[in-house]
Amino acid sequence: HRDLHSFPTRRSSDLEDFSAASWNLKLPAKNGGYQDGKRRSEAVFAQQSQFPVLSVRFPIIAGPDDYTHRFDFHVERALKGEPIFVPNPAARISLIHSEDAAEFLRWSIDKDLTGPLNVSSRDPISLKSLFAQIELMTGHKPILTSEETAENHSLYGTPNDWFLNTNRLN
Repeated sequence: HRDLHSFPTRRSSDLEDFSAASWNLKLPAKNGGYQDGKRRSEAVFAQQSQFPVLSVRFPIIAGPDDYTHRFDFHVERALKGEPIFVPNPAARISLIHSEDAAEFLRWSIDKDLTGPLNVSSRDPISLKSLFAQIELMTGHKPILTSEETAENHSLYGTPNDWFLNTNRLN
C-alpha cells in the first residue's frame, strides 16, 4: 500500500476515450450495459451537478473482497492445472488493490479535486508477469492455451494493452 501522502494532488485531464463534460446525454442507451451506465452517470454529474464533482476512474480492482473473483479464477485454474486462454500474454493491464482504492477515496475527501481522475497502480502489468507472480506465490505454473472456450477465457484476457494513463497524476 502507498503512503497517503504519495497520492497525487493534480487531477488527470486524460480523456482520450471519453469526455463526460461534452458527451451527448440525449444519445440512446447502448443496450443498458455497464460501460454505458458508467459513462452516463459521469456525464450527468459533469454537466448537471450544482456542486463540485470528482469522477475517480479505477481500473480492475483486485483484493479479498472482489465479488467478481476475477483474480481467483486464475489462481484456481493454476492450482487445478486447468488451461487459461489469454489472447495476448504480453498485453499490459492496470490493476489497483481494493484497499489502495479505498485509501485514495478517503484521502481525496478534503482535497480540492474536480473532474475525471484516473487512479491505478503506477505501472501496468503484463499478463505474462501476472502469471509469473501467481506461479511464484502458489508453486503452480498457469497453463496457457490457444484454444478458447467459455470456461477458460481469462477475465483479464485482452488482445491489446488495456490500462489507464496516469502520467498526469505525477
